[in-house]
Amino acid sequence: MKIKTLISILALSTTSISLGETHLTPNKIYTPIEVVVSIPKPTIAIDPIRYIDKVISQELKPTKLITKSFVKKIILMESNYDSTLIGSSGERGLMQLMEDTYNSMSTSGFDSAFYVRPNLRAGIRLLKQLEHTLAHDHPEWNTLSKIDKLKAIGAAYNGGLGLLSRNNYDVDLMKPHTIRYINKIN
Repeated sequence: MKIKTLISILALSTTSISLGETHLTPNKIYTPIEVVVSIPKPTIAIDPIRYIDKVISQELKPTKLITKSFVKKIILMESNYDSTLIGSSGERGLMQLMEDTYNSMSTSGFDSAFYVRPNLRAGIRLLKQLEHTLAHDHPEWNTLSKIDKLKAIGAAYNGGLGLLSRNNYDVDLMKPHTIRYINKIN
């Protein structure tokens, strides 16, 4: 791979410098010149999805509901595996976390939300917190099927726990985009 770039050269040494066929005189500022630089191709390619998969495995201690597969579905819906994504409301990273939510789930500050590991760590922590809260607050939690529990967690993640509780934990009363979201992750 060849890259063209402009460089400025300042010859400050006390001896003459040679660049190929060009001879530079000491203590003289030269005008920018175009240089073609060869950069070797990387020998190891990093597959971002495999890397994310590995980090999920390292960060997640699965519960009966919050599994690697569920986290990957959330990532796919939230960011399509784009760790640099900024959502329309300011959400960041793989799991598209808002600043207040991210800061309450992480100690590393919102600027780190674009990094895979801290974003996954905060998002997984949020999912587990939602599961825990729903298990204690949802009046029919123990009678729900696994799919209905995952729908409730997904609805709380996407549409907000407050709205879900105001709707008496009925996911079918959530906003249409949240209903589409929970149907796609289950």
